[in-house]
Amino acid sequence: QRQMCIRDRLESASPAHLAVLSLRGNAIGYEGATALAKWLASSGADALRSLNVAGNQLSARGAHAIMTPLLATAPLLSDLDLSGNALGDAGIAALGGVLRRGIIERLRLAVNDIGPRGAAQIARFLTSASDAPSTSGKSSGGASTAQLAVLDLSYNRLGATGVQQLAPCLDPNQCSTLRELSLEGNSLLDDGAKQLARALANTVARSSTGSLLAGAVQTVPDGLRALNIGQNGMRAPGAAAVASLLRDGSLCEVDLKNNNIGDDGAQVRFKSFVFPITMHCVNFFFFCILYS
Repeated sequence: QRQMCIRDRLESASPAHLAVLSLRGNAIGYEGATALAKWLASSGADALRSLNVAGNQLSARGAHAIMTPLLATAPLLSDLDLSGNALGDAGIAALGGVLRRGIIERLRLAVNDIGPRGAAQIARFLTSASDAPSTSGKSSGGASTAQLAVLDLSYNRLGATGVQQLAPCLDPNQCSTLRELSLEGNSLLDDGAKQLARALANTVARSSTGSLLAGAVQTVPDGLRALNIGQNGMRAPGAAAVASLLRDGSLCEVDLKNNNIGDDGAQVRFKSFVFPITMHCVNFFFFCILYS
């Protein structure tokens, strides 16, 4: 009945000037997804910039149904929330066309049972965004044109292998716009933290442009700014790997809540904050939440 109601409301609405559409938490399921897809395909969504269909029991089939018309009818879409829809790795394949277009800035895929295979697909889509024509119609010359700034993959099942698969889109040479990454609740453990440190090593190397002059404030470098790796079963060795990222590079916010780093991990964390590393970030915002 709820799905029929949403379908009827969509059919009576005009999307011509619609910029933001949220159907969050309506349990529309596959039937509702097909109704939304039909509405998008028939009416167009030229002004749509933000779509939130989180918590709607879409599954992979529903995601495929919605993404197909979005690719053709929503040229301005930059904010997409598909969290809590049990997409699985199969559902990630549906995002290929939209992500390759290179205009998504915020992508939220929390609580979707995404594993390493899905992570590999996301990385491939983002780093191959140059395959899509730019707004000017010119080739990007092989460099990724992805605009993604926020990626939320919280509470999936990436593990250390999934982090390794994500590595290409953490490299600023391939995806230079990513600023916020959430991997909370992915069972990374210490091995995953070490994989993450290795994956972000290119960010550190790229943003370290030379020795800092005493008292000088540098321009904030390219690369990841905020990293959430809370609730990942990390201990002191994992904290040490993350701390290495804070000594150089662009990171200025790290969330380590609900890990098991203990006193040793906390000591590692505090020892990592040595001047002049804060000169990399004008607002001096180094924020770690620790629960032993």
